[in-house]
Amino acid sequence: MRALFRTEKEREALVQRLLSLPVGKHRYWVEVKVHRPKRSLPQNRLYWMWLRCIKDETGNDEKVLHEYFSQEFLPWSSGTVFGDYIDICKSTTELNTKEFTDYLERIKEKMLDQGIILPNPGDIGWDEFYAQYYEARR
Repeated sequence: MRALFRTEKEREALVQRLLSLPVGKHRYWVEVKVHRPKRSLPQNRLYWMWLRCIKDETGNDEKVLHEYFSQEFLPWSSGTVFGDYIDICKSTTELNTKEFTDYLERIKEKMLDQGIILPNPGDIGWDEFYAQYYEARR
């Protein structure tokens, strides 16, 4: 059972569903966390504009940059496949909006150290940046 709730009525309905579960027959795992939607399309669009900018400034391929930043800033886990140990980097597609914002901020800080300024919508120079890295490539 998975449930989202926002209102008092929805929360109460969830509590009643939990209370109706049989006790003693099974064990249950209950987790409550704030729901955050997956990264947004505007966030993703900004990310790939930034990668195009970094590509122009450094000569590195956008896909290679994507892999580099993912490996640099995203969490890792491990597992085994056919007895072989593997490391698994979390995908940007799995990030919620807050996690993706944090990821973007880490990239922005790293690029600032390299002398590359990556604007956000509303920043000075945004319109020119948008025209160069989004509109011109459509």
